[in-house]
Amino acid sequence: MIRALIVAIACVVARDASGQGTVGGQGFGYPVTQQSARAAGSAGALAPFDQVSPVNPAELALWQRTVLFTHFEPEYRSSSIADAEVSTRLARFPLTGAAARLGSRGAIGVSFSTYLDRTWETAAVTRNVVGEREVDVTTRYASDGAINDVRVAGAWAFSDRLRAGAGYHVYTGGNRMSIAWDFPETEPFGDVEQSSTLSYGGSAVSLGVTWRALRHINVAAQQRFGGSARVRVGDTLITKGEMPNHTGLAVQYDGIAGTLLAASWERIGWTAMRGLGSQDLRVRDADRISVGLETGGPRVASSLVALRLGFAQRTLPFDAAGSKVTERLFAFGAGYPFARGRGSANLALQRAHRDAGDARERAWLIALGFTITP
Repeated sequence: MIRALIVAIACVVARDASGQGTVGGQGFGYPVTQQSARAAGSAGALAPFDQVSPVNPAELALWQRTVLFTHFEPEYRSSSIADAEVSTRLARFPLTGAAARLGSRGAIGVSFSTYLDRTWETAAVTRNVVGEREVDVTTRYASDGAINDVRVAGAWAFSDRLRAGAGYHVYTGGNRMSIAWDFPETEPFGDVEQSSTLSYGGSAVSLGVTWRALRHINVAAQQRFGGSARVRVGDTLITKGEMPNHTGLAVQYDGIAGTLLAASWERIGWTAMRGLGSQDLRVRDADRISVGLETGGPRVASSLVALRLGFAQRTLPFDAAGSKVTERLFAFGAGYPFARGRGSANLALQRAHRDAGDARERAWLIALGFTITP
């Protein structure tokens, strides 16, 4: 019965935001944007034109040589509903990978990124009768894990004006779900904990193209077709479903010397995942709109520092407190090349506002990424 209860918690979105201790991480988790630290500084507006971000596979063709990259992104968030408030600190490594040239016009690459992060913990103290005595029992619910995206992709530059690419995605990962009952130290009872691990599997295929439509205007388009998905507990298949489709369009303007202006739109069909949960799972398709810029800043040791600004707004896929969750994101970033251009470091600071009815969440996300050419 305990295992069944844990599976139910894993597959059903909580009706109250405090049930999972987070507004943005309901259902199957918080949708990490799969973007590099450079793109994060523009709130995602530059992601479809960024070869590190696993968004538009066509941009792989921009790599001129073999490269390695990694990205670290801690999040500090505070969630509240009614009089209850909880603060959480998360440490994520949401993106890492490598790419290499393939002839004079092509490139191939592999990336490992976080797709849905489901790390949370919440606790409640209740008065219970154990034997002939009433004691205060702390009940803790927790989840630790994520659904990850492994992408293998290739791209080809047909000309200076046109690039195209394709990728194959494997979704993998798991959640360790646990329920624990903690008794006071003064009571002659031992603490009790039950846990179960769910594993996820799925696939998708993505296509992308970047076209220089006019002298100073680039247009990008990408489409990801979600394949089948599965949820297992141990070796037991619990349920089947589909992974979401992604559709995205973006435009970039480079007519101002040393400056890039970008705007992007993406729609994700999250309702395809409804079959992986119970009928109580409140899930909706979601749109994201981002605008941002990148411009030259001060010179440090003969190298130019890149500065970035951005704003994004989107709907999150899983409801909280019975309401739709909206997220607004304000971003600032900087980038600096080192080792004579054979490496770069990028830093982004993002402020997220997530609201759902009476529930709200405020978070700071700090993205730090490194790119190195061996």
